[in-house]
Amino acid sequence: MRSDFSNLCKDARERICVPAVPLTAIRHGAGKQPVPRFGKRRKGLIAAFVAGVSIVAVAAGAEVWGGTHISFNRSGAMEIAFNRGGSPPIQNPTREDVRLATRRADFPVVLPAGLPEGTLGPVTLMSGPGVLLLQYNLPGAWRRSNHILPIILTNRQALESKFESARARYKLLIPRARIGGVHWAIGQEEVFVLPSSLTPIELAHIKSAMIAQSAGASH
Repeated sequence: MRSDFSNLCKDARERICVPAVPLTAIRHGAGKQPVPRFGKRRKGLIAAFVAGVSIVAVAAGAEVWGGTHISFNRSGAMEIAFNRGGSPPIQNPTREDVRLATRRADFPVVLPAGLPEGTLGPVTLMSGPGVLLLQYNLPGAWRRSNHILPIILTNRQALESKFESARARYKLLIPRARIGGVHWAIGQEEVFVLPSSLTPIELAHIKSAMIAQSAGASH
């Protein structure tokens, strides 16, 4: 090894030409990155609601259509279409979130009551004009593989309204909602308890508690 090897390496390093980092250009380019459209971001959030129920959002036309329409197709899937006033799903909503959703609803909302002791939630809330979608976390180790309880509250008029599918901005598809689910009415509100691990006794208790809650609120 040459005796001046160290000095030669040092001299070589000093002659290496390293271009300056174009920080200004990087910042300028980052500022011009396209911002995702609200509709696409909203679709992703709606799809995130699939934690316990398979819900798919389908973007359709963008014309203004004022209302909510709920129907069932031949497979028993529930289709919820709306255009205005909807909100993205909220994970672990606060009492204020639920209160605001009920205030924005276009029907008298009777919230789920009489749920099994130890039930958590709602753990997810999504609302639109004429509909509230709620998910609860049921207690008990025996239902750990099926512990999500989806409940949908709707305006009865949403089931009776006429609808032009081409004019809906968002459509939620909830597979098998009618198959194995339970449904009842409380005044203007339609309650859909989707298939879950609730026992018949627990279902009956929820129904009676909600009816009693509605009767108490009317006095």
